[in-house]
Amino acid sequence: MWAAETGNWGIANRLLARRDVSPNTADIDGRTPLSSAVVNGHEHITKRLLEREDIILDTVDKDGRTPLLWAAANGRESIVRIFLQREDITPNTADKDGRTPLSWAAGNGHGDVVGILSQRRDITPNAADKDCQTPLLWAARNRHENVVKALLGLQDLTPATTENGGRMPLSLVAERGHISIAEMLPERCGVSQGIVTTDFTSQTSLTRALGEPHGRTLKRSFEHQSVVPPEGSRDGATESFQPNPSESPQRPSKRSR
Repeated sequence: MWAAETGNWGIANRLLARRDVSPNTADIDGRTPLSSAVVNGHEHITKRLLEREDIILDTVDKDGRTPLLWAAANGRESIVRIFLQREDITPNTADKDGRTPLSWAAGNGHGDVVGILSQRRDITPNAADKDCQTPLLWAARNRHENVVKALLGLQDLTPATTENGGRMPLSLVAERGHISIAEMLPERCGVSQGIVTTDFTSQTSLTRALGEPHGRTLKRSFEHQSVVPPEGSRDGATESFQPNPSESPQRPSKRSR
């Protein structure tokens, strides 16, 4: 374990050459040598561990986190690629909080890792954690524009999924003033899904946006996308915004296979 954690190749290699040394022995936190090597970015030891036929890829620690999840959460792009080449990997295993490798990569802004994971046909981009936070919601909340853009390109993404508070990604970014991300969402969401639907406070996305200092900027952005506010809209009311009938939402790009 110590050799895997510190990256001591000589000791790790000698130990792994012995058949009486198990590569799956966990420490007090439930982490195996593979998890420790991944967390600390020791790719050479990770590869050596994977050469063992008795290695278990999807072992979970006390928080329910797999080596793949740790690699994704820490942006270890090359290690994620190595794992995904294995047929015995389970890419959607969630931790105790319900967060998957994709969720962690998206929330931490690791766009390259999100792209790699999204190429898997068995990945679930809409998987929500215990707080109903999807990868898209995590990326939007943390202002990771490149990740939001990548996720919106997935054909099977459901961008109108709500969190526990009833807010969709568009409502969340509108409230927080993430203008560049807010501009991406109406077209992909079909506009009315994200703007008209109310959260648990009975406020819509635009109602929230217009009540903030950045409201005018967001309003101009929505109007530029042919989302025109009706006369006499009031805070707390449900706006009946609709896209221009002559325009249709942009077709999402097909997912790489």
